[in-house]
Amino acid sequence: MSRLENRVKRFLEPMLINEHGVTLDEAQQRDLARWAVMKVLLMEHAMRQRRAHLRSITGYAPTEPELAWLYTDDEPPPRSRTWLGAFDARGRVMVSTQSRLLTSAAAPSGADPVTAHLTTLTIGYVLLQVFSTNFVLADAQAVPAYDASPPHPYAEALSRIWPIGRPRAEWPPTAHVTPETLDKVANWGQQTTQAPQ
Repeated sequence: MSRLENRVKRFLEPMLINEHGVTLDEAQQRDLARWAVMKVLLMEHAMRQRRAHLRSITGYAPTEPELAWLYTDDEPPPRSRTWLGAFDARGRVMVSTQSRLLTSAAAPSGADPVTAHLTTLTIGYVLLQVFSTNFVLADAQAVPAYDASPPHPYAEALSRIWPIGRPRAEWPPTAHVTPETLDKVANWGQQTTQAPQ
């Protein structure tokens, strides 16, 4: 994990303070996507253990397959998706997360739906969105892949970096997400069923 932190730190630090534009190659997109999934899942794990009483939404419970994958593999877990955007931090370097719980449709076998999440993380001027799920359970139940893409106008503010869509990702994008539009951007993915709170 420390090797990943060091690789990401080199190009992420200037992005956090909006120092200058950055072009991410495929290896950097992969590393940033893996870092984003790791941060989102570990922050969620910590919040559930230590600060659950401060939240109105329970949040996503990171699964053992996802956490194990992150510790042993060089790319994000199977079925995960990551988007990169720019947040109008207005001169402040703060961290925020918003998580939406999602569930797959019930399997024909009558098995329980598979829980997933779409979590938006902002750190300074960087906005990352992560989708992940228990990929072992999703595969066992033949759940279709989550292949939704942000609709207009959100597509102008969010670029998918995992799975890699383009050899190079330019940051910042043409549109920034403002504090006033953050809730809408965090809730664009409506293709699956909203999980009960």
